[in-house]
Amino acid sequence: IKLIASANRSDEGVLVRVHPTLVAQSHPLAQAGGALNALFIEGTRIGRIFIQGPGAGSGPTAAAVAADIADVMTAANRPVFQAPATSLTPFTPVDPARNLSRAYLRFLVKDEPGVIAAVSETLAEAGVSIESFLQKPVENAEGVPIVLTTHAVAESVLTAAIDRIANLSAVLERPRLLRIARI
Repeated sequence: IKLIASANRSDEGVLVRVHPTLVAQSHPLAQAGGALNALFIEGTRIGRIFIQGPGAGSGPTAAAVAADIADVMTAANRPVFQAPATSLTPFTPVDPARNLSRAYLRFLVKDEPGVIAAVSETLAEAGVSIESFLQKPVENAEGVPIVLTTHAVAESVLTAAIDRIANLSAVLERPRLLRIARI
């Protein structure tokens, strides 16, 4: 699970998001740990580029603070994007609710007949397709966890389905959602 900030440009505009995401262990972003930050760029002309380096810790933090102090002391005026913000061309934001992605869902439910059917029927009625499903029995537990992954679905459809499932009488706590990276 990695905290991913992403910006994806399409003909519709730019989709900008920040959220915890499941990343395949084989992907370079999954290998960035501790105080390391990573940047993954993919484009038609440049292909794939991966950059990793320190993002926190005594050395990088001290260097950033020293640079900020030097800028204040010298009254430096350096635009972040090498141009004043007012001269940048604004982009058209894309509504994140329309974004298609796979998801990991975890439900804590009562161990009683029909619960799995109720969850899967609610997802089906909303148009959410289940890719994988797992329920393992838990001895002497108040609830039983159900874990599933979905095929790609619009976020608005998925969140509406989750809201409906959260209101089922057999569901003991709000369902948990993690997006699965498409990278």
